[in-house]
Amino acid sequence: MLLDEPLISLDPNHQRGVVELVRKVQRELGITVLFSAHELNPLLNALDRVLYLGNGVAALGTVDEVITKPVLSRLYGSPIDVMRVNGKIFVMSGDVEIEKHDHEHEDDDGHAHGGGHDHHPHHGHAHPGHSHDV
Repeated sequence: MLLDEPLISLDPNHQRGVVELVRKVQRELGITVLFSAHELNPLLNALDRVLYLGNGVAALGTVDEVITKPVLSRLYGSPIDVMRVNGKIFVMSGDVEIEKHDHEHEDDDGHAHGGGHDHHPHHGHAHPGHSHDV
């Protein structure tokens, strides 16, 4: 079965439902299913093998072999992060910062406190008690 972008424009609940339905059909009929998709996260925990194409380069293997920071960063030509949380895999842009505490915070007077790198609002996170201009 060939599915071209079956998850596009679906909310996460319906994406999960489509993936579960396709896995059920695949198991019951014993068929191969080929997903063509740009949105990886809903699919990653349902895949047996991955053929990933990007920038004229391909990677083929298991999810653990292909869905890695070095492989995806090479395929995309930019930094990509791969996180494993509660047994699930998530792929995101490498410029997303997730609750790292090696950066500076500004107090209400605009003075920086802490170490690491300068805080930039595009990092997309906030901490209670700290104000950030966006």
